[in-house]
Amino acid sequence: QRQMCIRDRTGTFKVEGNILTATSKNGEKSYYKVEEGRIVILDADKQPITGALADMYVLKQEKVF
Repeated sequence: QRQMCIRDRTGTFKVEGNILTATSKNGEKSYYKVEEGRIVILDADKQPITGALADMYVLKQEKVF
């Protein structure tokens, strides 16, 4: 099981359809695609990361509420 460390950040987020856009205090944007049971981290063009490390950019839900 992989673990992920996320730095403490403050900012805002908005959701349009299934795309979540997080904006940090300094204006840096991060994009995420919300899917059933997982979140996919997107690149700056709002596209999924591809290549050998693509699986490292998928956050899977551990427990269904």
